[in-house]
Order: sequence, then C-alpha cells, then structure tokens
Amino acid sequence: MNAGEMITRGTVWLALICYTATVVLQTSVSARAQRAGRILWAIGCVVFLAHVAAAFQFYHQWSHLIAAEDTRRQTMERVGMNFSAGIYFNYLFAAVWLIDCATLVGSGKLLHEGRRTWRIILHSFFLSMIFNATVVFGHGWARPTGAILCTLVVIALLWRERIPA
Repeated sequence: MNAGEMITRGTVWLALICYTATVVLQTSVSARAQRAGRILWAIGCVVFLAHVAAAFQFYHQWSHLIAAEDTRRQTMERVGMNFSAGIYFNYLFAAVWLIDCATLVGSGKLLHEGRRTWRIILHSFFLSMIFNATVVFGHGWARPTGAILCTLVVIALLWRERIPA
C-alpha cells in the first residue's frame, strides 16, 4: 500500500471511528460524555473532509469528472447499475456533516442533538452511506469491520431513543 492509499483509507476509517464513538457517547446522560461526543463529531467531520481531499489528490487528480466516472464504474462493477450520480451522495454526506458541525460553533450543541426528526434522517443517511462504502463497495477486512460498526451504531441509536431528550 502506497502513502496516498494509506492516507485516504486511514482518514476515512478514523472518521468512521469518530462517528461510531460519537453515537455511542450520545447514549450517555453524562455531560462529560456529551462534550466528548461533540468533540469527536467535529474531529470526525474534519478527518472525513481530509479523506475527500486525499481521494481527490491521490485518485482523481482533483477532477470531479474523473471522480464521477470512477464512482460510476465501481457502481457498475459492484451492483450492476450504470448510475452516474453516486458522487453527489458523497458530496451530500460531507455537506450534511459539515452543516451539522457548524451549529456547534454557534449554539454549543450539534443540530441533530435536539431535533429527533433531523437525527433520524441524518443517521439513516449516514448509515446507508457507511454500509454501502464498507460492506457493498468495500474489500477484504473492510466489509466485516463496516458491518460491525453499522451494527454498533444501530444498537446505540436504538438505545439512545429510549433516553428522554
């Protein structure tokens, strides 16, 4: 594995670990756990943006067209669909995470913390993206690891919904 591949893969896995840890920490009623979760959420977002930059640097030559074609090709290979808009879901993922984090600066809380409907939409979207990226499009150890992370997140989300906001 070359350095570019290591950076690209490492940043996405670190972002996924931050995401999972945040969701687990949000099951706690402890103020300290909530603060730690917010910090990890922001770190995860920044690291995910670094992953996007690394992917464009090391795989797509900073070209949207190359990234879109690569995403289309992978979709065709993995699921047999000639779907060319998949790259936009990746952009949306980054934008949603960034927007949710931006509320932390102004209010000290994440947008999804106080809004149940937004939380459900956000985590449903994130889980579908993570499952597809790791289990459907992943290779080797990424598949079972992604399935485990998704399972942990689902359990934590279900547990969290039992706790009054």
